[in-house]
Amino acid sequence: PPFLSVLLNFQCLKLEENIKVAEEQGELAFQDAKAKLAQLEEALQQAKKDMARQLREYQELMNTKLALDIEIATYRKLMEGEESRMDMPSATVVSAVQARYRTAVSKSGLSRAPSRKKKNRKGPVIKITEMSEKFLSQESEVSE
Repeated sequence: PPFLSVLLNFQCLKLEENIKVAEEQGELAFQDAKAKLAQLEEALQQAKKDMARQLREYQELMNTKLALDIEIATYRKLMEGEESRMDMPSATVVSAVQARYRTAVSKSGLSRAPSRKKKNRKGPVIKITEMSEKFLSQESEVSE
């Protein structure tokens, strides 16, 4: 059995070498997996930071949008109030417009009654360019 002993020793050495190679490969695979895990954890942390930054930016944009929406609504209310005020002029404004109308008619030499010769004759056109409680500016022109 000395031959058998040498054969067993050879097989034992071969198995030990295979075990050593397998352990080295396992260690390399473990180190590689560990490095990939570290990269993934780093990427996860970076993604969390980016998401937090984007959330802050989104909140800032939403706050800005809300402020602008409020400002738009405020201006809309102001415009609606101004439009309703202009749609219902005060008695002094109406009187001023009527007085200007009479003056424009008398200066143009046209009578207030329509002429029988021209049925489509237009009276003075009064264009109000600016109206406020203290000031009334208007332009008059006669269309013939």
